[in-house]
Amino acid sequence: MGRKWHTLLMRVLHTSDWHLGRFFHGHDLHEIHSAFLDHLIEVVKDQKIDLVVLSGDVFDRAVAPTQSVALADEAFRRLTELTRVVLTAGNHDSDIRLGFNAEQLNERLTIAARIENCGRGYDFPDASGRVGLRVYPLPYLDPDAARVTLPPHLRLLGEQVWAEGEEHPQTWQMLARSHEAAVGAALRLVQADLTAHKPKTPVLVMAHAFVVGGQASQSERDIRVGGVDSVPSELFTQVPGLAYAALGHLHRPQEIALGDLDSARPPARLVYSGSPVPLSFGEAEFEKSSVIAEFDGAGLVSLERVAVPSFQPIATISGTFEQLMGPDFDNYSEHWLRVRLAGARPPQALAQLKQRFKGLCVFEQTDLPQQIDSPRLNRDNTLSPLQLSQGFMDEMGIELNPYQLQILRSSYEKVVKEAH
Repeated sequence: MGRKWHTLLMRVLHTSDWHLGRFFHGHDLHEIHSAFLDHLIEVVKDQKIDLVVLSGDVFDRAVAPTQSVALADEAFRRLTELTRVVLTAGNHDSDIRLGFNAEQLNERLTIAARIENCGRGYDFPDASGRVGLRVYPLPYLDPDAARVTLPPHLRLLGEQVWAEGEEHPQTWQMLARSHEAAVGAALRLVQADLTAHKPKTPVLVMAHAFVVGGQASQSERDIRVGGVDSVPSELFTQVPGLAYAALGHLHRPQEIALGDLDSARPPARLVYSGSPVPLSFGEAEFEKSSVIAEFDGAGLVSLERVAVPSFQPIATISGTFEQLMGPDFDNYSEHWLRVRLAGARPPQALAQLKQRFKGLCVFEQTDLPQQIDSPRLNRDNTLSPLQLSQGFMDEMGIELNPYQLQILRSSYEKVVKEAH
């Protein structure tokens, strides 16, 4: 079957895992997130995007800081002046707070935060006003909530929902307590809706989950339940007409392999946009991006990753103390750094490294010698605990003022008095 090409393509920008309100080793990311959102809005404007899909983790925690809520509000206002936006709740978001008043929003902004709405599809137009894409936004499906919430909807489809481990299941029971069961049930609701409506457009599913085959970073929150956190990619093959799965949760940009769903059309693509800014030192190793997907009437036409500028240099540097203090690292004065010291650690090494690198966030020592070369910290029975504490502060480059020294001394004397 040949592809039915249209001169006008549906252009979708896929992003996720903003994590507004996040800190990076003590550094507030608010200004960096603000710069990213300015960049994103320029991309939407320049690339004439018809739809933005945001696949979860808008915020970094359920009760987001006021400035983060204001930043998101302003971003959605600016985006909806240019295009339509559909977003889902992630595992970091509060579905209740994010979804508040969602039913009263206008057609330019759709928020999918409630589990009971899984299986509800939305049609979105291209630039000509013709319906170009049907979208099924699935919020993060917490197994403890989904195993109770979804079965009544499955029962309406005539499904027998069996309790895990039951030899003789009854019709109305809970799902197994796993992400696979929750996402699988939600996708069966999507399948039922597609069977009922039979759309003539490509289908896009949004999901916030750890799909098997994906590579995690150091900054995702563990979503394991009973030791199970992953979702097999094969679950998505039950969605007829699926062209693209806009995935969220993993912070590394990547694509999950999935075989042909139907030999008569191109295979579906399962794609993580990744987080737009680095949230751990390991993420500084790969380029951050958003994804632009183009669709015609028959399915996905093209994918393009749009690089997100680096608004703050982040790096890991390694070497001996002499190397780290030498000219080879003169260009790292503005970086946020993870410093790895190899070999011997001279007295007050950390204090000197902090003085040299103002953005030092993490200090690690490799090839640790059996005894640190510091007379203040070597075990010496002639030093009191108070002297050892002061020596430790000196080693860390922490200068105590007279008031803090008095608190330390008073605390020590109180412990000694109580011990006797």
